[in-house]
Amino acid sequence: MPWTKDEGKADIYYEIEGSGPPIVFIHPPGMGHVTFRGQKDGMSDQFTVITLDLRGNGRSGTDERELSMAVVAEDVARVLDDCDIKKAYIVAIQTVVLSYKNLRLTTLKERVESCLSVVFQK
Repeated sequence: MPWTKDEGKADIYYEIEGSGPPIVFIHPPGMGHVTFRGQKDGMSDQFTVITLDLRGNGRSGTDERELSMAVVAEDVARVLDDCDIKKAYIVAIQTVVLSYKNLRLTTLKERVESCLSVVFQK
């Protein structure tokens, strides 16, 4: 499966499968693209499903920049560029760093068709 390859930036691992409207699943820190394996398997007949490993997680690399919403958004945009996708649906498990409110404030905002933020509670 592919990685983004941009000089001086962390290589971001991603998987893409299926056809239809693109949907990107963003995992919480400390997990990886496998978090959404069931969704990828169940939705790839109707969607182009993209799962990725955030920088420093799973198979993705790191660089000197600290993790922030802006950096995550840039990494997701690089994955979309690598897949030649202009706009996508985003599904993210909400954390302090990853929230729809913050996502709308980044450079990714023009590329988000819609965003679903999932919150788990006890």
